[in-house]
Amino acid sequence: MSSSNVQDNTTTNTPVQENRRIDGEGDVNMEMSRLSITEQDANQEHQTSLKTYLHLKQQVKEADIKYQEAIENQETLEEQSKLLDLLMSAQANANKYRDICRQRFPSKQEFMTKQEIDNQSESHYVPKDLSVLQIVGSDK
Repeated sequence: MSSSNVQDNTTTNTPVQENRRIDGEGDVNMEMSRLSITEQDANQEHQTSLKTYLHLKQQVKEADIKYQEAIENQETLEEQSKLLDLLMSAQANANKYRDICRQRFPSKQEFMTKQEIDNQSESHYVPKDLSVLQIVGSDK
């Protein structure tokens, strides 16, 4: 088999390139496979971003608790100021990261403020001339 058309790629670790044409259905399947990988990557990125955002929010809560305890325990003004700066820094970091995630994932409500969610629901307009809605809403 010395004159074979098969390439040996075991020494170079390079993939063998095939010259076969894929039919239209194969192209669609390959594209769907790529799309599902892309969807999985996007979902994983969203989950990672959400975990990070929740961690930052937890840091804000912890900093707030420490600050409130310092006020209740009448710590020195210097200590209260230090804890307030820490709280404000944690809040700024969480807000900045939320804004980044909001731009990256505009449809995800996890990164929206309550006001943004309320405004979004008010902005939906349902025309009255949709026949399906008229059928569902009518008393026949």
